[in-house]
Amino acid sequence: TGFADLRPLEALDLRSNKIVSLRDDMSRMRSLKLLQVCSNDIRVLPAVMTLLPRLRVVHATRNRVSELPASFGLLQGTLTTLRLEHNQLETLPEGIQTLSALRLLSVDDNKLTSFSVTLPDALPNLQVLAIGRNKISEFSVTGPRALRTLRRLDMEDNAMKGWPEDLALCGRLWEVRLGDNEIAAISPSIGKLRRLRELFMTNNLLQKLPPEIRLAKSLSRLVLLNNPLAESPACALEPDTTGLFAYLSALLEGVTTGKGRFAGHRMLEVPNQLLESPNIVDLDVSDNGITQLPRNICRLNELQVLNLRDNELTDVPVELGLCSSLHTLNIDGNRFKELSTNICSMARLQVLTAARNQMKVLPCDLANMVGLVFLDIKGNEGMSEVASMMLKESVSRLMGYLREVQMGMVYGAVNLSRRGLTTFPIEVFIGCDRMEALHLAYNDITELPPTLGQMVALSTLDVSYNNLAALPEAIGALTRLTELHADSNSLTK
Repeated sequence: TGFADLRPLEALDLRSNKIVSLRDDMSRMRSLKLLQVCSNDIRVLPAVMTLLPRLRVVHATRNRVSELPASFGLLQGTLTTLRLEHNQLETLPEGIQTLSALRLLSVDDNKLTSFSVTLPDALPNLQVLAIGRNKISEFSVTGPRALRTLRRLDMEDNAMKGWPEDLALCGRLWEVRLGDNEIAAISPSIGKLRRLRELFMTNNLLQKLPPEIRLAKSLSRLVLLNNPLAESPACALEPDTTGLFAYLSALLEGVTTGKGRFAGHRMLEVPNQLLESPNIVDLDVSDNGITQLPRNICRLNELQVLNLRDNELTDVPVELGLCSSLHTLNIDGNRFKELSTNICSMARLQVLTAARNQMKVLPCDLANMVGLVFLDIKGNEGMSEVASMMLKESVSRLMGYLREVQMGMVYGAVNLSRRGLTTFPIEVFIGCDRMEALHLAYNDITELPPTLGQMVALSTLDVSYNNLAALPEAIGALTRLTELHADSNSLTK
């Protein structure tokens, strides 16, 4: 009689045996609701299985199933769970799409190369779809009402090279796992997934994130480990999306309003998306970890204000000078040891703040910044006292001083007599090997530096009418010196 006497049976558990095939007369088990045949050696699930009118759960994991019956659709009103992990399936029959009661479909660890949903109302109650660890390179949903209740999608460790655009049709998704693929970009369509809470993108090829991701307002966990995120801040690697969303909001605001506010986002470089938006007029990237500016920053033709405060910069690229509208530059709290030619060539710059760096001397080329009306160099330990004194009076006084030293470099003679100097003007050491005459009379200088011997071309030195108590031995290194005026000082030897 076979299974004829087992008609009342509701659950059949045959796990961990050596079963190769299921009997055809199992169709007589009209009350069967649960079928468990995991960890056997089954090659084919028989079509008679689909004739069981009350079958709700099928567990057939860890077998060798390579084919499913085309008649699977006969279970459309009853089957709620179908687990087929660790088998050898290459395709799924279309009949599976008609399983209107199915809530969980798991086909992990098989040989699927694509997953396509084509019927208009396919799998209307499916909540969990697990198709990880296959060879899927294409995911498509063409049915307008298909997968409309899908909550969780696991498609990790496949061969996806692009973001599955049709996910935007699955508006009730809570969790998406796409790790271990080759996806290079997240589509802006992610913004349509308003209920998405968790997104896992570990081990892909992501280089940047779309600003539209912030529109997925329910997203609270985003895992992006092991991606080449060259343009995204450190907060992009944190599961908590609070910092990331703040960054992306700033990015979107910058692109749309022209004002980029990125202070404290732990960025390592300026976002390339901004450099592709020529309407940026005000850019604040202060308090980050930026070590250099990109050379293509010159694309920001409308840039007027650039705040680089509290980063790790040692210079700016010469191309920044091509931002013809730039009038305010803040480089406070960086690692500048000098104001390079790249900065001093910005003749249109009006405001330059360079406080809290490592500068000790201001270059004479600063005098070329003819439009400068405000300069801040406070907090640079060891900064030239003469430059600081001149600046304290006015920017124009400092510029006049630097211009005079600059011209002295050209003509070989600098005259800084009667300037009220209390210390030696170390700016004259810039290009000192060409200076032949230095006049410092009628000041209040109390000491000459031991580095005076570096001025090897000096033939005339006038330090008369100062307050010197001694002359340094370094004067002995001035082998070309023919005139030394040190009268009216406080020399004792």
